[in-house]
Amino acid sequence: MGSKNTTTCCLCGKVKCSVITEDKFTLKLSWHHWVYYIFFLLGILPHLIVIPLVTKRAIIEVGLCQKHRKRREIDIRSALAGIFFSGAVIAVGLSAQKLEVGAVGVLLVFAGFTYLIVRSNVLAPKRIDSFGRVWLTGACREYLESLPTSKD
Repeated sequence: MGSKNTTTCCLCGKVKCSVITEDKFTLKLSWHHWVYYIFFLLGILPHLIVIPLVTKRAIIEVGLCQKHRKRREIDIRSALAGIFFSGAVIAVGLSAQKLEVGAVGVLLVFAGFTYLIVRSNVLAPKRIDSFGRVWLTGACREYLESLPTSKD
């Protein structure tokens, strides 16, 4: 099916293209249990202190076919262009002393960052344990089944 360095695109099962690719995509993942968001209720400082201490990290390499790599690049560029445009809307609104226009620009900035975060994400960790094992979400079932499993 290919050389040792080839891998299947992690997203292709969803769109049925089943492409073998030699392009590896390095992902730096981090995860912490959702319960630690309770520290945010105590204030930003306790949250900023606790979260780095309990966050688990992992680096993985996944395959991404040319089609999905290009789609991801387009999404990232679109989001950044939208954020830049939002900054221009804020500047125009403030210079014309139209606070409504500036407020729309601020909302557009949040929308742009949300789009950037959602669309640039290839895979997300469901869990990372202290042994470095990673449970993933966002990939097709065939890809996840092809990954090695750990025997506890």
